[in-house]
Amino acid sequence: MKAILYCICLLLLLNNASARAHFAKDSLRVFKDETPLQITISTNLKKMLFEKAKGIVQPATISISFPDSSVITEKISLNARGVFRRKNCYLPSLKLHFKSSDSSRLKKLKDLKLVCPCGNGKEDEQLLLKEYLVYKMYNLLTDKSFKVRLARITFTDSEKARKDITKYTFFIEDIDALADRNKCKEVNNLKLHTENTNRQHTTLVTIFQYMIGNTDWAVPVNHNVKFITNKKPPVEKPYIIPYDFDFAGIVNAYYATPSKDLGTTSVQERAYRGFGRTMEELLPVITLLNEQKNNIYGLIQNFALLADIQKRSMTKYLDEFYNLVSSPANIRYEFIDNARTE
Repeated sequence: MKAILYCICLLLLLNNASARAHFAKDSLRVFKDETPLQITISTNLKKMLFEKAKGIVQPATISISFPDSSVITEKISLNARGVFRRKNCYLPSLKLHFKSSDSSRLKKLKDLKLVCPCGNGKEDEQLLLKEYLVYKMYNLLTDKSFKVRLARITFTDSEKARKDITKYTFFIEDIDALADRNKCKEVNNLKLHTENTNRQHTTLVTIFQYMIGNTDWAVPVNHNVKFITNKKPPVEKPYIIPYDFDFAGIVNAYYATPSKDLGTTSVQERAYRGFGRTMEELLPVITLLNEQKNNIYGLIQNFALLADIQKRSMTKYLDEFYNLVSSPANIRYEFIDNARTE
């Protein structure tokens, strides 16, 4: 019996050591696990909270805890990111820079975006968890999507002048890692018409954005989208990779505002931003969404951190979409008759 217990303990230790090694290896490993990371970040909180100008990088120390009570602690740097969030949010979203001589075990993570709640209240944390689920929904539909990893982070003040801030946050996969696992490469600073992207994939993007009620994106100005293309011939038109879903109707953030250009009066009012497609092009996307419907709803219902009232609001919003696409006449009206022409 003692020998069996010893073997079990040894296996657990090896598994935890493996988890640490995998985390330290690269960002692909980080996003394979669903368990929320337990992290402490020590930095100058006054600077982080109130000096959010673009490009200002500050030093920090990150400590990542593992199930066997071991911890990886290394020096990194960070900066505030996001035009809206830097101007309007108490707690900005961040970019963490692991590439340094003082971050030997974590340097292969390179740079990772960290999405934080906009404000300091419970509602803000729930809104963040809803946005996190939107990324997970899109992961069900295509591998050409950003993977995310939930984290419970305590921000401590290196100057010992401010109270700790503990919040749920989530990491977003690096675009180079996303491109690599799709045998693609990122293409920067493209000035494209939306229709000069991969047509089939763009159809999925536009209908998904309609499903979640998100109009806060635009291809020609690279707003909340990235682009990847095949590494090897035949090089196809770029694929759109959307991100930043906090202005989506399904999230319904109190700080989100409807688009003036589209004439909508609420962020929950859907508006299709895609160009015209034939029914033959639309139906495979609708079929995919129907095939993943139970899994999409399951993400919401099985997410213990989300309050019941938020689960109901998300499922009700999805119900409206699925009721609409159950009718061929509605599909034709919304995605063909009322599609963009310019």
